Amino acid sequence: MEHITRISRTGVLLAIGLAFIGCGTDSDNADTGTLSGDFPFANLQHWQRHGEPVLRDPEPGGGYEVAADPHPFRTQTGSLRMVYSGPHPDNDYATIKLATANDPTQWSVGPVLLSGTNAGGLDLNKETAFYRLATSGKHQIYYIGYEDGAVYHSQIFMAEADTLEGPYRLPTAPIVPTSVQDGFEVKTITSPSIVEHDGQLYMAYCAWDGFPDPTAVQVHGAISNDDGQTWNRIGEVNAPVCMEGAFSKGPDGKFYAVAQAEGGLTLGRSDVPFPDAGYEMLAQPVMTPAGAPWEVDELNTPQIFFEGSTAYLYYSGADFSKGWWIMLATTDLEE
Repeated sequence: MEHITRISRTGVLLAIGLAFIGCGTDSDNADTGTLSGDFPFANLQHWQRHGEPVLRDPEPGGGYEVAADPHPFRTQTGSLRMVYSGPHPDNDYATIKLATANDPTQWSVGPVLLSGTNAGGLDLNKETAFYRLATSGKHQIYYIGYEDGAVYHSQIFMAEADTLEGPYRLPTAPIVPTSVQDGFEVKTITSPSIVEHDGQLYMAYCAWDGFPDPTAVQVHGAISNDDGQTWNRIGEVNAPVCMEGAFSKGPDGKFYAVAQAEGGLTLGRSDVPFPDAGYEMLAQPVMTPAGAPWEVDELNTPQIFFEGSTAYLYYSGADFSKGWWIMLATTDLEE
């Protein structure tokens, strides 16, 4: 986890002095509960922190902890699960793991879902996962992968399995590679998230023109018409999800984008995902760093999970000297 945890998340943001707005949660699998119709957007302005981390995962040998990039969802049977970036028990590569819970506030470390590579080492390290249950019944995990070594050249990959727990068939190539897109040279990709709208899948992700010293980071989008097997990249889009955040579909059918910006976490909503979305933004950050002990250096990679009349804001907190943890805040949509 050296690249993401100790360099990119805050280091790059502070180095380039930019405040971007970032990527997301879907899910065809999420149970958005019984709330229907519109609710006041202002209800998402104020959040109550849970307090301590809801998930911690120590690296082998103890000491440093890494649990980051949360994507929670409900399974078809109603079980609550989360994919996240965590330490591999047998090697030093970043990997995608599965966490389990009986309720949204208490999580337990589960198994490694993705390990190894079929892509010539291009995805030896795996982070910022997004899970979806495909129409075909296959379980899909989208993630960024990058090689071992000093060069952080991440691209989006997709692994599939017949069951949630796997085994997953690893891809031989990225499903969204780095390339020149509409004149913008994408050298690094982070934080894919997916929503469904009018029978199409929409993916948003952060596109960097360099690392660790980019001159720009844009929100790029892609659309799939074949259940996520192939993606048509459309370049920069208006979806406020970068730096590394996510968008999700609310119980009212609107799309909610949350991201890290210079003053804290920002939140917007729109009737459509992109490209012609006009996101209405809350005027103030919905959360700012709380400081010691869990948010000393950063809070990042937020995702909103809707269930019943409650919205759950999961995010990563960090003390770079000790680790990363998954945090939680909630708000009542009906108040």
